Amino acid sequence: MDMVNVDYVKPDAAGLKPEQQLELISESAHRMIHQQYTTYNRMLSKLMREKHIFLLQVGDLTPKQLDFIDHYFNSEIYPVLTPLAVDSSRPFPLILNKSINIATLIHKDDHGAKKREFATIQVPTVLPRVVKLPDEQGQSFILLEDIIRRHLKKLFVGYVIEESACYRVIRDMDLEVDEEESVDLMKEIKKQLRLRERGNAIHLDVEAGISDRLVKKLIKRLEVSPENVYSLNGPIDLTFLSELVGELDDMADLRDVPHRPYTHFELIDHSIFDMISRKDIFLHHPYDSFDPVIEFTGKRRPMPMCWRLK
Repeated sequence: MDMVNVDYVKPDAAGLKPEQQLELISESAHRMIHQQYTTYNRMLSKLMREKHIFLLQVGDLTPKQLDFIDHYFNSEIYPVLTPLAVDSSRPFPLILNKSINIATLIHKDDHGAKKREFATIQVPTVLPRVVKLPDEQGQSFILLEDIIRRHLKKLFVGYVIEESACYRVIRDMDLEVDEEESVDLMKEIKKQLRLRERGNAIHLDVEAGISDRLVKKLIKRLEVSPENVYSLNGPIDLTFLSELVGELDDMADLRDVPHRPYTHFELIDHSIFDMISRKDIFLHHPYDSFDPVIEFTGKRRPMPMCWRLK
């Protein structure tokens, strides 16, 4: 993308110009993400239900579960939410890299002309994204963003919620630090870290079913190209599954057996320094234990004076 922005047109070793590379990368990424969500919807979700593990929507909840999420919203979620409306007097807020957000279209609840406004809410990261629900038949969960969407009217009092949809932005987080030209390297790194938070949006995930007008608003506000928009048929950011696994009770038969790294036979009951003075020892992590490395760095022998000076 940097090459395209500076009109760099020299082909790579495969004979592809930067724009051609981006097109092929985009096609490949769309195929990969489609396969991920096909696997999730057709296989993983089904297998989870067979094991009585349920990821529910608000419409699937029992009255008891609805009471639970309502209380959870009022006591835990509502105090940490900051809804942000966007108009000519209020600029579009900074959307943090990889954060889950909810985009909404709202208008005044009156009899006048409907003037639509755009608003966004970041799903708080200080709370678990996976919320466990009371359930006597199995283990049920709901995502934090679905609880928030149920209570949007509490966040926009006096407005009608026309539409809401989740989205996520991935930004260019690359660091551009020239070590040789930098007078103060530490200061330059700190500067680049601040700038990185405002890196260009290079990827936009949106929920399947989101309206074209809401997608167009996001594309315009985030300045992301349409080919880098990914419509996802399922929850945005499937890494929530790792969090869900941590919330499961028991289910030991479904978990991977804990990995026990192998300790190199030549390092058992032998001094690591005696062994490496004879020959090199190759360790392959994480299959080989990391303990010898800790021992090596924690109990290193004093270096010869010539090494110290160097």
